[in-house]
Amino acid sequence: IKVWFNRFMYGLYPDAEQWRINTAFLTLFVIVGISFFVSAKLKKYFILFLVFVYPFFGIKLISGGSFGLEYVESAAWGGLSLTFIISAFAILFCFPIGVFLALGRRSKMPIIKSLCVVFIEFIRGVPLITLLFTANVMLPLFLPDGVNPDNLLRALVAVTLFQSAYMAEAIRGG
Repeated sequence: IKVWFNRFMYGLYPDAEQWRINTAFLTLFVIVGISFFVSAKLKKYFILFLVFVYPFFGIKLISGGSFGLEYVESAAWGGLSLTFIISAFAILFCFPIGVFLALGRRSKMPIIKSLCVVFIEFIRGVPLITLLFTANVMLPLFLPDGVNPDNLLRALVAVTLFQSAYMAEAIRGG
């Protein structure tokens, strides 16, 4: 573990640029930590910052290409830091989608209800690894030549859709 620690944490991210990932996560932890000790009046601003501003700042810091930082393609990202990034974005985006799916499933309009039921039951019935395989391997086979979305984006969409189906059932049940 001591020898491969950087590979576990950062994947193939360049060694000289790993400070950017550390800075992004340290900033996140500091802001979340401070938000526990501020008044309720200020807490809402911290939450709004964390939901709407910080994700763009963090991704720009990690990917580079701005602020005078060298661009690091997402294929080099990996390790535990990438797992945290994917899970954070999936949680952030799955909640609103899950709310709409839950409301659609409770709808009295038969077409909307049927579409939501089919989506939720299909996605919940398929293992996540199958969705990830389909998104990363099968999807490019069905797209026209020259259209090839980033692997990270495809994984984010697959995990978000998977989580939103489960979130819809939790919201509907609640």
